Amino acid sequence: MWKNIVVFGLATALCAHADFPTKEENIALAEQAFKELTELISSEWTNLDTEEGDLKIYEKESPFPDLKENVLYAKTKLKCKVAKAHALMKPYGEYRAKWDGMFDFNKVVQNLTDKIHIYHEAIHGKLFLSARDAVVVCKEVISDTKVIFACHNTTSADVPESDDYVRTSKRINGFQLEADEKNPDVTQLKVVVGVDLNLSVGFFNSIAAKFKPTSIEKFVENLNGAIDEYDI
Repeated sequence: MWKNIVVFGLATALCAHADFPTKEENIALAEQAFKELTELISSEWTNLDTEEGDLKIYEKESPFPDLKENVLYAKTKLKCKVAKAHALMKPYGEYRAKWDGMFDFNKVVQNLTDKIHIYHEAIHGKLFLSARDAVVVCKEVISDTKVIFACHNTTSADVPESDDYVRTSKRINGFQLEADEKNPDVTQLKVVVGVDLNLSVGFFNSIAAKFKPTSIEKFVENLNGAIDEYDI
């Protein structure tokens, strides 16, 4: 009898973890996100949603069956070198929480390789939108003149859903920093946002349609302020 109970308990534990991706599967998701991010950045974007100074935000219908909401692409110029922009932007660094008003936290859940990691991240609530979190697996490639940071949503037994946050799905999310060809003291920033905010169908969806581009505008505004403020 006790043997059967032990076997049943072990089987139950294994089943409980069976729904979570393996290390190899998470690495494959990160590699996929990296490939998709670079392809989206180099693809044609014709639907201009917002233009403010050097900042342009484009929108297109999601090419991914598992992402209902549109994908956004933003590009702008930053008046600093790539290394400084990266130090300010990287979500796991010391500066991001100091200047990004939406940023709540970013914690490393697991290091898979030297370039691929699983993160648990969260943003503060704002207006009609409650606080949200996500579990993502990300690949980051860094050189002197270029940084690519690409993420794909995943799940982890170490990060169960919490009543404090609404769990979102980041199908594709990330950025590219590249030194300007004419001036290495200027960085070209390109951002891709393909996120399902997990909103209930209804009136607020129409408001949410403007939330993402507005958030990107505010993000870039705050980033430019941080570039002036911090001597890195």
